[in-house]
Amino acid sequence: MFTGDALFNGAHAVTWSSRFSRCVSACDALLATGAHTFVPGHGRITYRPGVREIRDRLASIGAAAAAYAAAGTPLEVAARLIHSRYAGDWAHPERLFTVAAAVYEEAGVPGAEDMFSRVAGMAQLANA
Repeated sequence: MFTGDALFNGAHAVTWSSRFSRCVSACDALLATGAHTFVPGHGRITYRPGVREIRDRLASIGAAAAAYAAAGTPLEVAARLIHSRYAGDWAHPERLFTVAAAVYEEAGVPGAEDMFSRVAGMAQLANA
């Protein structure tokens, strides 16, 4: 299955919209097709276990961001904490700022709602 940007393998996804939960549900939808081989929009070809691994990692990152939002943690602080925990060996860890921002927006917590704010947040996270 050719997934386009619904799947990033080996790189952190960039999230411009406020519905990060849809990134996780996109992985579920891909798995529900019954396909065995997946050609991501970015990264190497993967298989069902790889898609499940990506989905679980996205879900963990989203849950962490949601917990920080619920606790009232400022977005920039939450993004740094998420970066330190989840950057790992995936490319483009600065994109974790966009994930945190999308989760905050989805939770109704003000942060970086527009693309320019998210780009600035990524730049700050990359230089931290």
